[in-house]
Amino acid sequence: MSTGEPPAADAGASGDDGRRGRRERALGARDGASTWQPVAPTTETLEVLRQRLPLSIRLIGRSSVPGALLVLAIAAVFIGIVPLAAKLQLNASQATGEVIPVGNAFELTVANDWSVESQDGRATVLASGSSRLVIVPAYRDSRSVTQVVAAEISTVDADGTGSWVVGEPTTFETDRGDQGATVSASSETNATQVWAVSHEGLTTVAVLSTTIESWTSAQPLVQDMVDSIEFADGQGGDGDAGATP
Repeated sequence: MSTGEPPAADAGASGDDGRRGRRERALGARDGASTWQPVAPTTETLEVLRQRLPLSIRLIGRSSVPGALLVLAIAAVFIGIVPLAAKLQLNASQATGEVIPVGNAFELTVANDWSVESQDGRATVLASGSSRLVIVPAYRDSRSVTQVVAAEISTVDADGTGSWVVGEPTTFETDRGDQGATVSASSETNATQVWAVSHEGLTTVAVLSTTIESWTSAQPLVQDMVDSIEFADGQGGDGDAGATP
């Protein structure tokens, strides 16, 4: 039975032609135009879309496995190679293996991974990571090296900011045969060790300050540097070798 209404305009349409016609009429009704016309994207639109693309696609212009590999390669350079190169350059600029004077009376050899941080008439400071070694120029001291290190470590033992455990002084000889003594102390987080070396009436003191974590790696190298101390000939007796600290 007929309703008397005209058939829909797309009643006979089917498939893609029917869907295309409905889409065009809907867009025309919404925009007030009878026919939809595609509009090319502007330069600004393309730039916004480009910035939203993955980094690998922006770098090489297309999405691909080589693009992803390129990104990984760049990341590997910045994560691994650059820091390694920086460390090698830093080590190259350090004074490792160099013989340096301390005051006018003696010199020593800088150990591996240690460098000269500062040097003036009062002290030479060597550094390696969180560790510092302060060495004073030689001065006249009538006390034994054991007495010197005991007096130096007493200032640490009297420090009220930490609970220090102080060891007993021990004696040693440098590579040149000079007499030395050393004593160490440690707290919950830090460690220190004092060395004193005597040569013909002159004495020098070296003090290591470091963390508990760095102690085992720093201490043997500092001992090597102290062992390498070599006094100049004729610096003993009544000559003026340095000021008393």
